[in-house]
Amino acid sequence: MKRAALISVVVFTFAAFGASAQQGPGDGPMQGGGRRLEMLAQRLNLTADQKASWEAIESESRASVQPLTDQRRALRDQIETALDASNPDVAVIGTLMVKAHVIDKQLKVARDATNARLSALLTTDQKTQFERFANPQSNMR
Repeated sequence: MKRAALISVVVFTFAAFGASAQQGPGDGPMQGGGRRLEMLAQRLNLTADQKASWEAIESESRASVQPLTDQRRALRDQIETALDASNPDVAVIGTLMVKAHVIDKQLKVARDATNARLSALLTTDQKTQFERFANPQSNMR
């Protein structure tokens, strides 16, 4: 009974992890390539200099988090494989989940640092708009 309950918890946690994995390291203002930047540039009324600096920060950030993103993707695949086993080993799954969680925390730190750098480029009015865009869940409260 305990084992079945633990597997249920792991599966539920994996489902939550899978949903959070949909939001990558830079989801928010730094993902989506040129189309997203164009939308932001228009919404924030970015100057040409701001836009160029923004692109440079995003590019640097993507390059710096790519190894973590690759590690997280590999862990997600390992978790799926472990869960699909005929007799899933909850200890292995738990260990993989902890590793994935650590990487997610590192990616969040990187995302927050990038957002702070991007925010530093903006005027006060632009920052207000950017914060609404970067943290859409805070708009629902």
